Amino acid sequence: AGMRLDLPLPLDHTKLVSATPVEPLTSHPVSQVYVCKFPSCSRSYVSTDGVRKHCRKHHPQWLAKLDEQAKESRTHNRSELYCYSRLLTAEEAEAIQRDEPRKRPRTVGLTPTDLNR
Repeated sequence: AGMRLDLPLPLDHTKLVSATPVEPLTSHPVSQVYVCKFPSCSRSYVSTDGVRKHCRKHHPQWLAKLDEQAKESRTHNRSELYCYSRLLTAEEAEAIQRDEPRKRPRTVGLTPTDLNR
């Protein structure tokens, strides 16, 4: 007759919720920060992406010029143009770990309805 397909049963979302607490993703110690190179700006971030986002918002014309220079000179590591890395002192690293806002644990398997309860 016809070909039979075995389809999976519908998912029961209530069985996917884990009772085990999830470790926050920010548990790794921060040992260095990346500092914006814009004149008179000393904002620092834990990643080069953070500095780039900052520059796009606060120094867009300066960043655009740097991007043009990078294209012309075929710079491989563009982040070196707009930020530099700085090692943290032990006190600074402890303060960041203590004060850093924790990310919410992932809610794998929850539906939007479950989150609104």
